[in-house]
Amino acid sequence: MRERPLDLNFVIQYTPPPFLRIRELTLPKHNCGSETLRAKESRMSLSITQPPSIAPAIRRFGVNNYDNYWVDRQRVGTTRQTRLHDYLVSLTDRLVRPGSRVLDCGVGPGHVYRLLTAKHDTYGVEISDEAFSLYDFDTSRISKADLNQGIPDFGTKFDVIIASMIIHHLEDPPAFLQQVRERLAPGGFFVPVIPNVCYAPYRFGYFFLGKFPPISHAHRNFQTATEFERLVKQANYTQLHRLTPKKKIRARLWPTWFSQDLVYVFQANS
Repeated sequence: MRERPLDLNFVIQYTPPPFLRIRELTLPKHNCGSETLRAKESRMSLSITQPPSIAPAIRRFGVNNYDNYWVDRQRVGTTRQTRLHDYLVSLTDRLVRPGSRVLDCGVGPGHVYRLLTAKHDTYGVEISDEAFSLYDFDTSRISKADLNQGIPDFGTKFDVIIASMIIHHLEDPPAFLQQVRERLAPGGFFVPVIPNVCYAPYRFGYFFLGKFPPISHAHRNFQTATEFERLVKQANYTQLHRLTPKKKIRARLWPTWFSQDLVYVFQANS
């Protein structure tokens, strides 16, 4: 294969690791023959500006209006209490004593927050007024804020910080991880939950049917379990557990294969 400089207009956009890594991209024959652009493996992403006539369709990700997002969630019935909510509460109860200070980043439908208040000194962050309309409990300790702008200052540090299904909504996950470190009390626990894009049925669907995993378009970024763990460890955390809310033995033994949701426990290194 011939490799030579190509007279093309392309933009290099650096993103925090460990996001999309492009090793090889075959360019269209239009204006450039069958040349191949190679990029050494690195933690960056490339976006190539092409003439409109050959530009591919782009799948748009992320949420512009979280009020509309929660209206849609209510419409399709995905605001009910689930096994994951119950699991996060029981996990918190195992990690810390009653009366501990817990921060729920992304209160969402409110089930985890509501259940935690029965035993713990609980605080929360939520961006959407529509989500607040779902709550039938005291919300005086829930700050309405966008986590992309930082974790609000509650005037205290926390024994547990939960970020359930929130990392993939963030524009700058490494910055958020740094803020979590600053808000954790000594010996505190960080409990993130991520969707498992490598769940076994998704893998089979991709490799044998060419189907992209059914991940919500609300997500701004995607990481495999390995990439996410590397991301958090690079932010100077120690991984204590990789868990699943499922009860099946195979899911508990091999969560990255057989669990749709992955629950982690990390501690910040001193």
